[in-house]
Amino acid sequence: MGLIINYTIDSIGIGDVFEQLDIISAVTAQDFPVHFGGPVESNRGFVLHSSEFSSNESLIESNGIAVTASIGILQQIGHGAGPQNGMLVLGYAGWSPGQLESEIESGSWMVVPASPKLVFSTDNDLKWNLAVATLGIDIGHYSSEIGHA
Repeated sequence: MGLIINYTIDSIGIGDVFEQLDIISAVTAQDFPVHFGGPVESNRGFVLHSSEFSSNESLIESNGIAVTASIGILQQIGHGAGPQNGMLVLGYAGWSPGQLESEIESGSWMVVPASPKLVFSTDNDLKWNLAVATLGIDIGHYSSEIGHA
């Protein structure tokens, strides 16, 4: 599975989620953005957050980043006791067995290690360029135009 991290959902704020889940909070949308994570199970939420916030409910923890999918972390965020950095991601991207590997081999995907800087400190419009740059690729040398020679 994968999570899209550079596309916010403007029509839903963290306050809307807290209201739906009956979580009393003073956290604002600017404090904790809501992202479109992918087309699969868009009603399912994941909190992608900095790993200094430790939870035995975290599903993944690597390179200073963790993923937690429990209402408990949302309650803690609502009370101001959550992670220093994070975002709520609704939905995810998924592949059938072997599909992602095949797509990577065909060049449809470039894989880069996630970093807290990329995920939490980079403007959404710049995340893709920064990720590609970590591979040593200057995207400015490529054209968005296609054609036949």
